[in-house]
Amino acid sequence: LEKNLHFKSISILGNSLGGLYARYAIAELKLYHGLRPAAFVTTAAPHLGVKSGTLYGPLLGIASYATSNLVPSSISQTMHDLVNTNGILNELLQERYLKPLRSFSARIALAPLSKDFMVPFSSAFFTNISPSQFKFQAGTPRRISNDDSTLDLFEINNTILPTPSAAQPLAQLGWSFAALDLRPPDEPLLLQLLPLAHNKLVALERTGIKRLAAPFERTAIGQPVMDDLANRIMHVAASTMISSSVIESPSVLFLDEEEGQ
Repeated sequence: LEKNLHFKSISILGNSLGGLYARYAIAELKLYHGLRPAAFVTTAAPHLGVKSGTLYGPLLGIASYATSNLVPSSISQTMHDLVNTNGILNELLQERYLKPLRSFSARIALAPLSKDFMVPFSSAFFTNISPSQFKFQAGTPRRISNDDSTLDLFEINNTILPTPSAAQPLAQLGWSFAALDLRPPDEPLLLQLLPLAHNKLVALERTGIKRLAAPFERTAIGQPVMDDLANRIMHVAASTMISSSVIESPSVLFLDEEEGQ
């Protein structure tokens, strides 16, 4: 980015565990170099860990204990951190990690309303309200679509949701939240019962042998979500630059657990 001087703003998107990576990275790395922080976005990120709310949490806890001497220490530590909130999750609530978050023009969190096997709704939105309560507060959804799917997006912008006391420093920054049901009416009932929303949310595209799961995952359903999010990030970046009287190209940094990038 330092070599491409036409970039004047930076937005960061962290998917799943990448959302925690992103919160850590913006404090540890010298990312800005004069770039104006625009949008900070997390998609189904386990801000409160995964100790409860999904089947994945207890399984991860068992796996962390059972494989502590069988897997690389970095993997074992990650599993441990996600089921124990007194570690890195607590550290990320310190001011040195909150201050860079505060500098972004917008902070946005996305999550499925249900059927996320890996990250519970409460963790992705660091809140203690239920999905049904969120929908009630959001009111009439905004419909987004493409040629393949139509989805209802429930949004609450620039707010502080009711949150556990431990997570209040993060919530007090003010966030915009968007959630949706990723089970379209035309999807077979059996597939609707499967907890596949985590990958659908970001329209995850499989490669190699993993493509065999595509007919069951139907992750392309989430493509309108990503298209809408991309437009929103660009809008925030443009607004950030206009407020600074600068009209140049924005940059987006994407952090994802799947690819480790």
